[in-house]
Amino acid sequence: EMLEAAKEVLKRIDVVLVLEELNTHLPQLAKVFKWNIAAMSVSQKVNGHNDEQYKMAVSPEQEALFKKLNPLDYELYEFGKGIAAERTRYAKMRLLQLVPKSACRGMACSSS
Repeated sequence: EMLEAAKEVLKRIDVVLVLEELNTHLPQLAKVFKWNIAAMSVSQKVNGHNDEQYKMAVSPEQEALFKKLNPLDYELYEFGKGIAAERTRYAKMRLLQLVPKSACRGMACSSS
């Protein structure tokens, strides 16, 4: 019941981003907030961790345990990833004017 309520709240948010995929979701920021994403550089990492260190941070066994202990959190996260992808797809199409506003009912792209 609370999971479904959280999903409904997430659906009402205009911009939904996945931090690990920030570069992919920049069109949402451009569309909704009118940001100039061409001037943004999100590929440059500012911390000292390399890709290998990220891969080694959590073992497959630890990840499986986290998923077992937190199934609702993982379900909400996966749902949010889907919402983020959907919002980004519509933002890209709206930025390119490939879809009319009327086709964006309930989406982040409705604000222009």
